[in-house]
Amino acid sequence: AIEGPFQLGPFSFSETHRQLLGSSLKPFDLEWTAGQRRAAAEVMLGRFARRALRRAPEPAEWKGIMKVYDKADAAGIGYEESLAWSLRAILLSPAFMFRLEKDPEKGPAVRELRGSELAVRLSYFLWSSLPDGRLSLLADLDQLIREDVLRSEVGRMLKDPRASVLMEAFFGSWLEFENFREYEA
Repeated sequence: AIEGPFQLGPFSFSETHRQLLGSSLKPFDLEWTAGQRRAAAEVMLGRFARRALRRAPEPAEWKGIMKVYDKADAAGIGYEESLAWSLRAILLSPAFMFRLEKDPEKGPAVRELRGSELAVRLSYFLWSSLPDGRLSLLADLDQLIREDVLRSEVGRMLKDPRASVLMEAFFGSWLEFENFREYEA
């Protein structure tokens, strides 16, 4: 005979699920209207897209993401499955898979970087990872292009433990530091 589970508490999402969907969402809330579901989806997908794309989505990208959600929701597959289809669309987009920078169609061949582009270049150079929340916020507010803010952020980033990846990978490879252990006296 199959028994259990025993002593079930109130249902709750895992920590990863909460980070992805947001802590304010109630699991399987059947009382939500379509408008409430869409508003919640916009918040969650906006937060996820901002992080996944390493910048705010362009208006056309955002329209496409929400179009996927709307079609899935209209098909009646449920809120979470509609979100899952939208998340797949984000994760399959070239903007997620590659670090793209769009040059203007007309204008000089050399141009200043936008804040989000600078944040991405800086974070991948110093941390080998995507920008954190603070760096992204400064980029979105166009503060990162100010020299004093940029210097301050570089200092903060170099103090972060993630900066050791740069030292180990770059200098280890370039100066062959990783081979020093072979020559221990």
